[in-house]
Amino acid sequence: MFALLGVPNILGYAGVAVLAILVLWLQPHVNRKALLRVVDVLTGFATVFAGLLIAHLLNVGPTAWLPVIAATWFAIHFVRLNKTGAFVRASAGILCGWLLYTTFPG
Repeated sequence: MFALLGVPNILGYAGVAVLAILVLWLQPHVNRKALLRVVDVLTGFATVFAGLLIAHLLNVGPTAWLPVIAATWFAIHFVRLNKTGAFVRASAGILCGWLLYTTFPG
């Protein structure tokens, strides 16, 4: 069940990981610590839109439970790894993504 609820998180992470690898390939001397921090935020942001896409494909209206479930999934994942900072950054990305969606729902 944990993995099933985390499908948007996994898709968001996979998409952002591909972008991060592309950045590293194009700019090999980039500050990796800063890149990882940006990846955390973008992963949360992408998770919201992956969840919205999945909800649309399942013909289900997205509710505020979507970002709550995504943040809970990240909390469980990152706390187990003792990565509280990464959790906060991913949650900020989720919040920004949901705010963008609710501000411009079309």
